[in-house]
Amino acid sequence: MTGDTFLTGDCGQFLSDGPDVTCILDVEIGHLGDPMRDLACYRGRHPIENMGDIPALFLHYEQASGQPLDYDSIAFHTVAFLCEAYYGPRFGLHDMGRGGDWVESMIQIAVIGRRAMEALAEISGLELEDITLPAPEETPLEDLALGKLIAELGRLPESEALPDWQRNVLASIPHYLRGRGHYRTWCDTADLAETNALTGKTATSLTEANADLVRLIEAAGPEQDAVLTRLFHRRFLRQCLVIAGADSPPGHIALAKIEPILDRKVLSAVG
Repeated sequence: MTGDTFLTGDCGQFLSDGPDVTCILDVEIGHLGDPMRDLACYRGRHPIENMGDIPALFLHYEQASGQPLDYDSIAFHTVAFLCEAYYGPRFGLHDMGRGGDWVESMIQIAVIGRRAMEALAEISGLELEDITLPAPEETPLEDLALGKLIAELGRLPESEALPDWQRNVLASIPHYLRGRGHYRTWCDTADLAETNALTGKTATSLTEANADLVRLIEAAGPEQDAVLTRLFHRRFLRQCLVIAGADSPPGHIALAKIEPILDRKVLSAVG
């Protein structure tokens, strides 16, 4: 399928009346481009945001357009969309204005980053490693302090200045930090060791190691693609495991993998 068309840039944002679309929203990044890009957006967002029956959507698109889908293009645009989406929540972490959901930004960074690496690995034919969450570290003082903060936030009266939803958003920050604190040493130690092994350096802090990694990436050729994809996947996967927690159900949304597309198995259940 060739030729540029209007793209929403951020798919799935519309209102409908039965089968009829009545309004399209959120088109500030709308542009002209490959129509496979918007389809890739549906794939990238599902099932983290339930976008419905994606295989049925793809088949309907083929039938309506009268042309076969370019699955290689969808696979490419999935990576591009997720890498683009990764930066929005990173900006959100540094926004000190009123409102915003800081924890949601942290979760999005981990989940979007990992799924981008999974989509890239599919294109490259890479096998990615699984990681198991270790036993949590004991952080009794931090747990007490953060528990006190959670309790006090919960007792704040709802008001026009502090509606219930905003109080809950604020309370989610100490909840997140308490869980993250139980695995901080595990995450940082693994990230540091793996990065030093790749760069050949002996950095003693993750900040130093990351600076070494940036310099390596700037000079790297395609021969480094596989090892870098695996490195970043492991980093993001550790964060996702911490978000899901030790007792998370197998289908926890933070661990949902990108569904394969190049083998066409994604369509096998649909006639």
